[in-house]
Amino acid sequence: MSTIKIILLSVLMASAYFFASDMYAPSLPSMAKALQVSATTAQQTVTDFLIAFSLIQIFIGPLSERFGRRYIALLSSILFFIGAIFCLLSYNLNMLIIGRILQGFAAGSLFLLARVIMQDSFDKEKLTSLLTWTGILFMTLPALTPTLGGFLEHYYGWKGSFFFMVLQSILIFILLVFFLKETNLNKNMDAHKPKKIFNDYKQIIKNFTFLTYTLFAVISVSGILVFYLMGSFIAIQTFHISPKIYGLSSLILISSSISGRFFTLNFLKKKFSEYYCFFIAFFILILGSLLMFIASYFASYELVLFSIIIFAFGSGCVLSMAPVGALYVFPSLKGQAAAMYGSLQMLGVFVITFIATHLTNSIEMMATLLSCISILGLIVLTMHKLPKKIKHET
Repeated sequence: MSTIKIILLSVLMASAYFFASDMYAPSLPSMAKALQVSATTAQQTVTDFLIAFSLIQIFIGPLSERFGRRYIALLSSILFFIGAIFCLLSYNLNMLIIGRILQGFAAGSLFLLARVIMQDSFDKEKLTSLLTWTGILFMTLPALTPTLGGFLEHYYGWKGSFFFMVLQSILIFILLVFFLKETNLNKNMDAHKPKKIFNDYKQIIKNFTFLTYTLFAVISVSGILVFYLMGSFIAIQTFHISPKIYGLSSLILISSSISGRFFTLNFLKKKFSEYYCFFIAFFILILGSLLMFIASYFASYELVLFSIIIFAFGSGCVLSMAPVGALYVFPSLKGQAAAMYGSLQMLGVFVITFIATHLTNSIEMMATLLSCISILGLIVLTMHKLPKKIKHET
Protein backbone atom coordinates (compact mmCIF):
# COMPACT_ATOMS: atom_id res chain seq x y z
CA MET A 1 0.00 0.00 0.00
CA SER A 2 1.10 3.56 -0.65
CA THR A 3 2.06 5.86 2.20
CA ILE A 4 -0.96 8.10 1.64
CA LYS A 5 -3.35 5.14 1.63
CA ILE A 6 -1.92 3.75 4.87
CA ILE A 7 -2.16 7.13 6.60
CA LEU A 8 -5.72 7.80 5.43
CA LEU A 9 -6.95 4.34 6.46
CA SER A 10 -5.21 4.60 9.83
CA VAL A 11 -6.68 8.03 10.50
CA LEU A 12 -10.13 6.79 9.48
CA MET A 13 -9.88 3.83 11.87
CA ALA A 14 -8.63 5.98 14.74
CA SER A 15 -11.39 8.53 14.15
CA ALA A 16 -13.93 6.01 15.46
CA TYR A 17 -12.61 6.71 18.97
CA PHE A 18 -12.82 10.50 18.72
CA PHE A 19 -16.35 10.54 17.30
CA ALA A 20 -17.67 7.88 19.66
CA SER A 21 -16.13 9.40 22.79
CA ASP A 22 -16.77 13.12 22.32
CA MET A 23 -19.40 13.82 19.69
CA TYR A 24 -22.53 13.07 21.71
CA ALA A 25 -21.43 15.12 24.75
CA PRO A 26 -23.78 18.02 23.86
CA SER A 27 -26.66 15.52 23.80
CA LEU A 28 -26.16 14.24 27.35
CA PRO A 29 -28.78 16.54 28.96
CA SER A 30 -31.51 15.73 26.43
CA MET A 31 -30.54 12.04 26.48
CA ALA A 32 -30.88 11.97 30.27
CA LYS A 33 -34.30 13.59 29.98
CA ALA A 34 -35.47 11.21 27.25
CA LEU A 35 -34.36 8.11 29.15
CA GLN A 36 -35.55 9.56 32.48
CA VAL A 37 -32.20 9.21 34.25
CA SER A 38 -30.03 11.65 36.17
CA ALA A 39 -27.23 13.65 34.56
CA THR A 40 -24.67 11.63 36.51
CA THR A 41 -26.14 8.37 35.21
CA ALA A 42 -26.06 9.68 31.65
CA GLN A 43 -22.41 10.66 32.07
CA GLN A 44 -21.71 7.09 33.18
CA THR A 45 -22.15 5.98 29.55
CA VAL A 46 -18.95 7.89 28.76
CA THR A 47 -17.09 6.02 31.50
CA ASP A 48 -18.46 2.67 30.29
CA PHE A 49 -17.15 3.45 26.81
CA LEU A 50 -13.67 4.38 28.06
CA ILE A 51 -13.37 1.28 30.26
CA ALA A 52 -14.30 -0.97 27.33
CA PHE A 53 -11.92 0.99 25.10
CA SER A 54 -9.01 0.37 27.48
CA LEU A 55 -9.66 -3.29 28.33
CA ILE A 56 -10.15 -4.61 24.79
CA GLN A 57 -6.69 -3.53 23.67
CA ILE A 58 -5.05 -6.09 25.95
CA PHE A 59 -6.72 -8.85 23.92
CA ILE A 60 -6.65 -7.30 20.46
CA GLY A 61 -2.85 -6.93 20.47
CA PRO A 62 -2.14 -10.68 20.66
CA LEU A 63 -5.09 -11.55 18.39
CA SER A 64 -3.78 -9.25 15.66
CA GLU A 65 -0.37 -10.94 15.94
CA ARG A 66 -2.02 -14.33 15.41
CA PHE A 67 -4.76 -13.60 12.86
CA GLY A 68 -3.51 -10.42 11.22
CA ARG A 69 -4.48 -6.75 11.34
CA ARG A 70 -6.95 -6.76 8.43
CA TYR A 71 -9.18 -9.55 9.73
CA ILE A 72 -9.49 -8.00 13.19
CA ALA A 73 -10.04 -4.52 11.74
CA LEU A 74 -12.95 -5.73 9.60
CA LEU A 75 -14.59 -7.47 12.55
CA SER A 76 -14.09 -4.35 14.67
CA SER A 77 -15.77 -2.13 12.09
CA ILE A 78 -18.76 -4.51 12.07
CA LEU A 79 -18.88 -4.39 15.87
CA PHE A 80 -18.77 -0.58 15.75
CA PHE A 81 -21.81 -0.68 13.45
CA ILE A 82 -23.69 -3.02 15.81
CA GLY A 83 -22.88 -0.83 18.81
CA ALA A 84 -24.07 2.30 16.99
CA ILE A 85 -27.31 0.54 16.02
CA PHE A 86 -27.90 -0.46 19.66
CA CYS A 87 -27.44 3.17 20.74
CA LEU A 88 -29.61 4.50 17.93
CA LEU A 89 -32.48 2.14 18.74
CA SER A 90 -32.12 2.26 22.54
CA TYR A 91 -35.25 3.05 24.49
CA ASN A 92 -33.79 2.55 27.98
CA LEU A 93 -30.48 3.04 29.75
CA ASN A 94 -29.47 -0.63 29.76
CA MET A 95 -29.71 -0.91 26.00
CA LEU A 96 -27.72 2.29 25.59
CA ILE A 97 -24.99 1.02 27.93
CA ILE A 98 -24.71 -2.22 25.93
CA GLY A 99 -24.31 -0.17 22.77
CA ARG A 100 -21.70 2.07 24.34
CA ILE A 101 -19.68 -0.90 25.60
CA LEU A 102 -19.76 -2.49 22.13
CA GLN A 103 -18.64 0.83 20.66
CA GLY A 104 -15.84 1.00 23.22
CA PHE A 105 -14.62 -2.48 22.26
CA ALA A 106 -14.73 -1.61 18.56
CA ALA A 107 -13.13 1.83 18.89
CA GLY A 108 -10.38 0.44 21.12
CA SER A 109 -9.59 -2.24 18.54
CA LEU A 110 -9.59 0.15 15.59
CA PHE A 111 -7.50 2.74 17.42
CA LEU A 112 -4.89 0.15 18.40
CA LEU A 113 -4.76 -1.38 14.92
CA ALA A 114 -4.39 2.04 13.30
CA ARG A 115 -1.23 2.57 15.33
CA VAL A 116 0.15 -0.94 14.71
CA ILE A 117 -0.54 -0.86 10.96
CA MET A 118 1.54 2.30 10.67
CA GLN A 119 4.26 0.69 12.77
CA ASP A 120 4.22 -2.36 10.47
CA SER A 121 4.62 -0.14 7.44
CA PHE A 122 7.27 2.42 8.44
CA ASP A 123 10.57 2.53 10.27
CA LYS A 124 10.96 4.51 13.51
CA GLU A 125 12.22 7.76 11.95
CA LYS A 126 9.54 7.78 9.25
CA LEU A 127 6.80 7.01 11.77
CA THR A 128 8.00 9.80 14.06
CA SER A 129 7.63 12.27 11.20
CA LEU A 130 4.21 10.96 10.15
CA LEU A 131 2.85 10.96 13.70
CA THR A 132 3.64 14.66 13.93
CA TRP A 133 1.13 15.27 11.15
CA THR A 134 -1.48 12.75 12.26
CA GLY A 135 -1.07 14.05 15.80
CA ILE A 136 -2.31 17.44 14.60
CA LEU A 137 -5.56 15.84 13.46
CA PHE A 138 -5.88 13.78 16.64
CA MET A 139 -5.53 16.94 18.73
CA THR A 140 -8.09 18.91 16.74
CA LEU A 141 -10.77 16.22 16.46
CA PRO A 142 -11.67 16.32 20.20
CA ALA A 143 -12.34 20.04 19.80
CA LEU A 144 -14.35 19.67 16.58
CA THR A 145 -16.49 16.58 17.22
CA PRO A 146 -18.58 18.16 20.03
CA THR A 147 -19.34 21.02 17.65
CA LEU A 148 -20.67 18.57 15.09
CA GLY A 149 -22.53 16.76 17.87
CA GLY A 150 -24.16 20.01 18.94
CA PHE A 151 -25.33 20.63 15.38
CA LEU A 152 -26.82 17.13 15.13
CA GLU A 153 -28.46 17.53 18.54
CA HIS A 154 -30.05 20.81 17.49
CA TYR A 155 -31.58 19.45 14.29
CA TYR A 156 -32.08 15.73 14.94
CA GLY A 157 -32.16 15.22 18.71
CA TRP A 158 -29.90 13.13 20.92
CA LYS A 159 -29.88 10.14 18.55
CA GLY A 160 -28.48 12.23 15.71
CA SER A 161 -24.87 11.55 16.74
CA PHE A 162 -25.44 7.80 16.79
CA PHE A 163 -27.01 7.87 13.33
CA PHE A 164 -23.83 9.62 12.16
CA MET A 165 -21.77 6.83 13.77
CA VAL A 166 -23.83 4.21 11.91
CA LEU A 167 -22.90 5.88 8.63
CA GLN A 168 -19.30 6.25 9.79
CA SER A 169 -19.03 2.54 10.60
CA ILE A 170 -20.37 1.61 7.16
CA LEU A 171 -17.81 3.90 5.51
CA ILE A 172 -14.97 2.42 7.56
CA PHE A 173 -16.00 -1.14 6.67
CA ILE A 174 -16.31 -0.45 2.94
CA LEU A 175 -12.95 1.31 2.70
CA LEU A 176 -11.19 -1.39 4.72
CA VAL A 177 -12.65 -4.14 2.53
CA PHE A 178 -11.42 -2.55 -0.69
CA PHE A 179 -8.19 -0.84 0.32
CA LEU A 180 -6.65 -2.35 3.47
CA LYS A 181 -4.01 -5.00 2.80
CA GLU A 182 -2.56 -7.24 5.47
CA THR A 183 0.52 -5.61 7.04
CA ASN A 184 1.42 -8.38 9.50
CA LEU A 185 3.43 -10.64 7.21
CA ASN A 186 4.96 -12.70 10.03
CA LYS A 187 2.04 -13.99 12.07
CA ASN A 188 2.79 -15.64 15.40
CA MET A 189 0.73 -18.84 15.57
CA ASP A 190 1.02 -18.97 19.37
CA ALA A 191 0.34 -15.30 20.12
CA HIS A 192 -3.29 -15.90 21.14
CA LYS A 193 -2.55 -18.68 23.66
CA PRO A 194 -3.09 -17.61 27.31
CA LYS A 195 0.36 -18.67 28.47
CA LYS A 196 1.99 -16.84 25.57
CA ILE A 197 -0.10 -13.71 26.24
CA PHE A 198 0.86 -13.77 29.91
CA ASN A 199 4.57 -14.20 29.18
CA ASP A 200 4.58 -11.50 26.49
CA TYR A 201 2.90 -8.94 28.71
CA LYS A 202 5.12 -9.92 31.62
CA GLN A 203 8.15 -9.26 29.44
CA ILE A 204 6.77 -5.89 28.34
CA ILE A 205 5.67 -4.69 31.77
CA LYS A 206 9.09 -5.49 33.26
CA ASN A 207 10.94 -3.42 30.67
CA PHE A 208 12.07 -0.14 32.21
CA THR A 209 12.59 1.54 28.84
CA PHE A 210 9.02 0.80 27.74
CA LEU A 211 7.59 1.99 31.05
CA THR A 212 9.68 5.15 30.87
CA TYR A 213 8.36 6.14 27.45
CA THR A 214 4.81 5.34 28.57
CA LEU A 215 5.17 7.43 31.73
CA PHE A 216 6.43 10.36 29.67
CA ALA A 217 3.33 10.18 27.45
CA VAL A 218 1.06 9.94 30.51
CA ILE A 219 2.61 13.05 32.07
CA SER A 220 2.28 15.08 28.88
CA VAL A 221 -1.34 14.15 28.17
CA SER A 222 -2.45 14.36 31.82
CA GLY A 223 -0.99 17.82 32.33
CA ILE A 224 -3.24 19.31 29.67
CA LEU A 225 -6.27 17.44 31.00
CA VAL A 226 -5.53 18.74 34.50
CA PHE A 227 -5.83 22.27 33.12
CA TYR A 228 -9.13 21.43 31.43
CA LEU A 229 -10.49 19.95 34.68
CA MET A 230 -9.22 22.50 37.19
CA GLY A 231 -8.68 25.47 34.92
CA SER A 232 -12.33 25.67 33.91
CA PHE A 233 -13.39 26.30 37.53
CA ILE A 234 -10.51 28.72 38.10
CA ALA A 235 -11.26 30.70 34.95
CA ILE A 236 -15.05 30.84 35.31
CA GLN A 237 -15.49 31.03 39.08
CA THR A 238 -12.34 32.86 40.20
CA PHE A 239 -11.66 35.18 37.27
CA HIS A 240 -15.23 35.30 35.90
CA ILE A 241 -14.12 34.36 32.41
CA SER A 242 -17.07 33.36 30.21
CA PRO A 243 -17.27 29.68 29.16
CA LYS A 244 -17.11 30.80 25.52
CA ILE A 245 -13.84 32.67 26.02
CA TYR A 246 -12.42 29.87 28.16
CA GLY A 247 -13.28 27.37 25.44
CA LEU A 248 -11.04 29.25 23.01
CA SER A 249 -8.05 28.34 25.20
CA SER A 250 -8.21 24.79 23.84
CA LEU A 251 -7.38 26.09 20.37
CA ILE A 252 -4.42 28.02 21.77
CA LEU A 253 -3.12 24.95 23.60
CA ILE A 254 -3.51 22.78 20.51
CA SER A 255 -1.49 25.33 18.49
CA SER A 256 1.22 25.40 21.17
CA SER A 257 1.42 21.60 21.32
CA ILE A 258 1.66 21.36 17.53
CA SER A 259 4.46 23.93 17.59
CA GLY A 260 6.29 21.80 20.16
CA ARG A 261 6.05 18.77 17.89
CA PHE A 262 7.48 20.64 14.91
CA PHE A 263 10.20 22.21 17.07
CA THR A 264 11.32 18.77 18.21
CA LEU A 265 11.16 17.16 14.78
CA ASN A 266 12.80 19.96 12.82
CA PHE A 267 15.33 21.24 15.36
CA LEU A 268 15.89 19.26 18.56
CA LYS A 269 16.18 15.80 16.99
CA LYS A 270 18.64 17.15 14.43
CA LYS A 271 20.87 18.69 17.07
CA PHE A 272 20.65 16.46 20.14
CA SER A 273 20.38 12.85 21.20
CA GLU A 274 17.04 11.54 22.39
CA TYR A 275 18.08 11.89 26.03
CA TYR A 276 18.80 15.60 25.70
CA CYS A 277 15.66 16.15 23.64
CA PHE A 278 13.62 14.74 26.52
CA PHE A 279 15.68 16.73 29.02
CA ILE A 280 14.89 19.98 27.23
CA ALA A 281 11.22 19.00 26.91
CA PHE A 282 10.88 18.32 30.65
CA PHE A 283 12.71 21.54 31.44
CA ILE A 284 10.01 23.35 29.45
CA LEU A 285 7.26 21.45 31.32
CA ILE A 286 8.78 22.40 34.68
CA LEU A 287 9.21 26.00 33.55
CA GLY A 288 5.52 26.21 32.63
CA SER A 289 4.54 24.67 35.97
CA LEU A 290 6.70 27.07 37.99
CA LEU A 291 5.42 30.09 36.08
CA MET A 292 1.96 29.14 37.30
CA PHE A 293 3.05 29.82 40.89
CA ILE A 294 3.96 33.35 39.77
CA ALA A 295 0.53 33.62 38.15
CA SER A 296 -0.99 32.65 41.49
CA TYR A 297 1.01 35.33 43.31
CA PHE A 298 -0.17 38.05 40.95
CA ALA A 299 -3.68 36.55 40.62
CA SER A 300 -3.46 36.87 36.85
CA TYR A 301 -5.42 34.61 34.51
CA GLU A 302 -3.30 35.89 31.61
CA LEU A 303 -0.22 34.47 33.35
CA VAL A 304 -2.06 31.23 34.05
CA LEU A 305 -2.85 30.89 30.36
CA PHE A 306 0.72 31.80 29.39
CA SER A 307 2.03 29.15 31.81
CA ILE A 308 -0.13 26.38 30.38
CA ILE A 309 0.82 27.44 26.84
CA ILE A 310 4.47 26.87 27.80
CA PHE A 311 3.49 23.52 29.34
CA ALA A 312 1.57 22.54 26.19
CA PHE A 313 4.64 23.33 24.08
CA GLY A 314 6.75 21.01 26.23
CA SER A 315 3.98 18.40 26.09
CA GLY A 316 4.11 18.50 22.30
CA CYS A 317 7.88 17.97 22.43
CA VAL A 318 7.49 14.87 24.61
CA LEU A 319 4.61 13.42 22.59
CA SER A 320 6.59 13.67 19.37
CA MET A 321 9.04 11.09 20.78
CA ALA A 322 7.52 9.02 23.61
CA PRO A 323 4.79 7.01 21.80
CA VAL A 324 7.09 5.95 18.97
CA GLY A 325 9.85 5.11 21.43
CA ALA A 326 7.53 2.84 23.42
CA LEU A 327 6.20 1.03 20.35
CA TYR A 328 9.64 0.17 18.99
CA VAL A 329 11.05 -1.36 22.17
CA PHE A 330 9.58 -4.73 21.14
CA PRO A 331 9.72 -5.01 17.33
CA SER A 332 8.59 -8.66 17.42
CA LEU A 333 5.63 -7.88 19.73
CA LYS A 334 4.16 -4.86 18.02
CA GLY A 335 0.53 -5.68 18.76
CA GLN A 336 1.15 -6.54 22.40
CA ALA A 337 3.39 -3.50 22.97
CA ALA A 338 0.84 -1.14 21.42
CA ALA A 339 -1.92 -2.73 23.50
CA MET A 340 -0.01 -2.42 26.76
CA TYR A 341 1.03 1.13 25.91
CA GLY A 342 -2.57 2.16 25.22
CA SER A 343 -3.93 0.53 28.36
CA LEU A 344 -1.22 1.86 30.68
CA GLN A 345 -1.56 5.32 29.22
CA MET A 346 -5.31 5.35 29.85
CA LEU A 347 -4.73 4.04 33.38
CA GLY A 348 -2.07 6.64 34.13
CA VAL A 349 -4.20 9.48 32.78
CA PHE A 350 -7.12 8.24 34.86
CA VAL A 351 -5.01 8.22 38.06
CA ILE A 352 -3.66 11.75 37.57
CA THR A 353 -7.01 13.25 36.55
CA PHE A 354 -8.66 11.42 39.46
CA ILE A 355 -6.20 13.15 41.80
CA ALA A 356 -6.98 16.47 40.13
CA THR A 357 -10.72 16.08 40.69
CA HIS A 358 -10.12 15.65 44.43
CA LEU A 359 -7.94 18.75 44.83
CA THR A 360 -9.10 22.28 45.56
CA ASN A 361 -9.62 24.15 42.30
CA SER A 362 -6.95 26.79 42.83
CA ILE A 363 -3.96 27.98 40.82
CA GLU A 364 -1.60 26.86 43.60
CA MET A 365 -2.91 23.28 43.64
CA MET A 366 -2.89 23.05 39.84
CA ALA A 367 0.67 24.38 39.74
CA THR A 368 1.72 21.93 42.46
CA LEU A 369 0.27 18.92 40.62
CA LEU A 370 1.81 19.94 37.28
CA SER A 371 5.17 20.57 38.96
CA CYS A 372 5.13 17.18 40.68
CA ILE A 373 4.42 15.15 37.55
CA SER A 374 6.94 17.17 35.50
CA ILE A 375 9.70 16.75 38.07
CA LEU A 376 8.83 13.04 38.30
CA GLY A 377 9.40 12.74 34.57
CA LEU A 378 12.78 14.45 34.81
CA ILE A 379 13.85 12.21 37.70
CA VAL A 380 12.89 9.07 35.78
CA LEU A 381 14.75 10.39 32.73
CA THR A 382 17.97 10.81 34.72
CA MET A 383 17.61 7.20 35.90
CA HIS A 384 17.31 5.93 32.34
CA LYS A 385 20.34 4.96 30.26
CA LEU A 386 19.40 6.59 26.98
CA PRO A 387 22.39 7.43 24.77
CA LYS A 388 23.64 10.92 25.59
CA LYS A 389 25.92 11.33 22.63
CA ILE A 390 24.83 14.13 20.31
CA LYS A 391 23.90 12.81 16.87
CA HIS A 392 23.83 15.03 13.82
CA GLU A 393 21.77 13.77 10.89
CA THR A 394 23.41 13.79 7.49
